[in-house]
Amino acid sequence: MENINTIVETIIEGKIKYFYLYNVLSFALGLFGSYFIEFFKTKGKNLATKSDIDLLTSKVESVKYDYLKKIEEYKNELSGKYELEKVLLSSKIQSYQLATSLKVVILQRKSNLGDEQYLMEQFFQQIPALLIHLCSHFKIRKDLGEEIESMEMAYNQIVSYIEEQSKLSGEQKYNIDLARFEKIIDSIQEKLLR
Repeated sequence: MENINTIVETIIEGKIKYFYLYNVLSFALGLFGSYFIEFFKTKGKNLATKSDIDLLTSKVESVKYDYLKKIEEYKNELSGKYELEKVLLSSKIQSYQLATSLKVVILQRKSNLGDEQYLMEQFFQQIPALLIHLCSHFKIRKDLGEEIESMEMAYNQIVSYIEEQSKLSGEQKYNIDLARFEKIIDSIQEKLLR
């Protein structure tokens, strides 16, 4: 029995030695394990953060690209509109100049300043030129539709009157009321200045 007691004591002593060693190793492994777990958690967070930053950066770059693209499209649209407005303004200026020149002829004719035949030739040349110019630009034609129609009617009435008078009586001088044309030209000039 003594042998058994000795064997049991030896086992217990050996287990106690190993028990302390086991506890120390468990504690050390626990520390290293928790360190590595925290290390890998931090690494995982950093990788996730880097991935999130990359994703956000690509989204920001995409939005920036779309924004720059839209700005460029808008700039091109504005440039086109500016060119059209420039053409419209140029047409309005030319129309205004033609209307002013015609009005000068009418005022000279009304005031008997200058050769009547020359003034009437100018009158009959400048009205079609003004009408053609007014009708050549859609926006001007749209804005001045009534005035263009009135001027065409008045011009056609005068031409018809002159043709009838020359056939009937052979006259070369005609009594033409130019006040109607003057009012139409005033209205044209006013609308062109808007």
